[in-house]
Amino acid sequence: MASAKPLGMHISAIRKFLDEHPTACTEDLTTSQCNRQFVKAESQGTGKPFINLYDGLKNKQGKPLVAPATVFVSHAWKYPFASTVADVMEQHTAVEPDAYFWFDLFTNDQNAVANKDFDWFCNTFKGSIRAIGQVLLVLSPWNDPLPVRRAWCLFEIANAIAESKVKFTINLPTSQIESMSSAVLKDSECLVQALTDIQAEKADATSKDDLKMIFDVIEKSDGGFSYVNEQVKKSLRSWYMGRLRELLQKKPDEKELVLSTAHIAHDFGFIDEAIKYAEKGLKIAEKPNAGDPYRMTIFSTAGNIFRTKGQLGKAVELHSKSLSLKLKAFGENHASVAATYTNLGNVAEAMGDVAKAMMFYNKSLAIKKATVGKDSADAASTLTNMGTLCSSKGQFDKAVEYFNQALAIQEKTLGDKHPTVGMTLTNLGDVYMNQNKMKQALECLERSIKIKLPALGESHPSVAASYNNLANLYSKQGQHDKALEYYNKAIPIRVAALGEYHTDIGGNYNNMANAYCGKKEYAKAIQYFEKALKIYQASNPHHPLIGHISNNMATAYRANGNPDKAAECLKKAMKVASASGGGENSQAMMATYTNQASQHYQRKEYDKAIEFYGKSLEIQKSIFGEKHPAVANTYYNIANAYFRKGDADNAIEYFTKAIPIHVTVQGPNHPDVASCYNNMSHAYRAKGEMEKAMDCYQKAEAIRAKK
Repeated sequence: MASAKPLGMHISAIRKFLDEHPTACTEDLTTSQCNRQFVKAESQGTGKPFINLYDGLKNKQGKPLVAPATVFVSHAWKYPFASTVADVMEQHTAVEPDAYFWFDLFTNDQNAVANKDFDWFCNTFKGSIRAIGQVLLVLSPWNDPLPVRRAWCLFEIANAIAESKVKFTINLPTSQIESMSSAVLKDSECLVQALTDIQAEKADATSKDDLKMIFDVIEKSDGGFSYVNEQVKKSLRSWYMGRLRELLQKKPDEKELVLSTAHIAHDFGFIDEAIKYAEKGLKIAEKPNAGDPYRMTIFSTAGNIFRTKGQLGKAVELHSKSLSLKLKAFGENHASVAATYTNLGNVAEAMGDVAKAMMFYNKSLAIKKATVGKDSADAASTLTNMGTLCSSKGQFDKAVEYFNQALAIQEKTLGDKHPTVGMTLTNLGDVYMNQNKMKQALECLERSIKIKLPALGESHPSVAASYNNLANLYSKQGQHDKALEYYNKAIPIRVAALGEYHTDIGGNYNNMANAYCGKKEYAKAIQYFEKALKIYQASNPHHPLIGHISNNMATAYRANGNPDKAAECLKKAMKVASASGGGENSQAMMATYTNQASQHYQRKEYDKAIEFYGKSLEIQKSIFGEKHPAVANTYYNIANAYFRKGDADNAIEYFTKAIPIHVTVQGPNHPDVASCYNNMSHAYRAKGEMEKAMDCYQKAEAIRAKK
């Protein structure tokens, strides 16, 4: 049998209390002061809570002042009662006119609570929340909400979100809504920073014993503090966006509000909504009185939003317009110009133009160092971009250096819980993965998710990026089922935020196809390669990754016993490689040559295999330089081809070239080093040099033993 709902007070009762105690309003007394001055004194000797003094009374409309509660009010006792707590209850009543508020100032016997122990409070709050079914959290100030720093409020929040049938809502007093609105117009980043600063694990309480017991309860609950932070921030993001939408309905043509809302919607991962506001802002920019300062800013903001959406041509157009205006207004050496160079670099990188991206990033970094300083968050963002490019070129040590420099600056300037830190950790984890430093990679990726989830929410594309990279790690370790689990977590987030045909989703499908290849489920892999191709072809018929995916698909067809289809895919890869801009020296052509060499190798056409591996090798050296794992892998493949055709001397020469590169780039204990020594032992044995063969074999076994 369900327990009866505890009693609550109608808003008429709250108004009656304020009418009878005018100093609560005129002196803006806190809830704690109202308790000491009025509530305890007036209910003393009754043995009952203050609410009983109003029981049986009705308002002018005949509605009872006291009835079963429908809303549990969670608040901080340090809040001004009239201007904060009562104000929020008034706002809630406008939406739910028949609400009755369980408010502990009135519903608990304040003359008796001092003698109650932790279990009493715990059971009272928990039981009331479950019975009432709705919690209204009063948050103030908007950028540093007090309840998240108070342990008992935290306890109420944790219990509300733990109960699946309890509705959890938040609201801010009117004064804080106005304050937030003003702040957003001055700094659109302020809401992200406000969310970042919410860390429930730093809450405090008057009683240290209560604090310890509350923390124990939260830590033992599902998800612990991370889940509490995530749910509070999720509610706040929704509330912030709701208020901004309301403001825009009242002031639809206020250009700074449109600009800030577009920026914030983008930061929060509401990409389609961000596009809508960006387009509105661009229309405002067409008006003669819009002004160049507004135009250069909306062009940059809209350019970033369109890049996220995958509309890269539009992004280039907008950033170029912004750059032109900024150069005219400020000259070359200005932080705002540097920011636009970074934006153009981001788009060039998304288009696969590594050289152009690095050119823009170098320009940006030089200006930022001269204007805002080498240790600024702006400089760190460019260092991150340069790290990403170095990683794509296989310069992993340099990439780690850039990412660690950026991370140190970001943690100092933004705080270690900021989503930007999470994004840098994602990139760093990806590089460690490429270096086969799986422990460091896993630590970075898991930490990145722990930061991003509370700060950005489950539905943000950046969270999907972390899931994707974590899946890549598991796939590389041969844990393909676990990899597919995380790919499947990433895809619906990206589809919802970016649309079905975004290239990020194409990348996901390509990764999933590779995982299915790892499971030897080639028919399934081919399905996902085809999905990936469809997306990239819709984005840009000459996108360099089309050739890469076609090469992967050729491998899958060949492994699935369909050499004709494999050859067809290779022809397509060759055609795309020739047309993608790099011609004979493009990465797409390089991958195609490698795949053709593999085909010849499988057919035991070893001379042809060596010829095509050689063509691939020349491109690799021109793009990556000598010390790159791709170069080492090609040396290894050439060595194997020579060995298969009976040329042990040339095989040993190429194994010897591969080993020091693998050791330098991936470490002396990498499995690829072991494979080189193992196969080189066979070559020495073929020559009859048994001592050298045994030495190579023992080196290979020593590395494998460490794994």
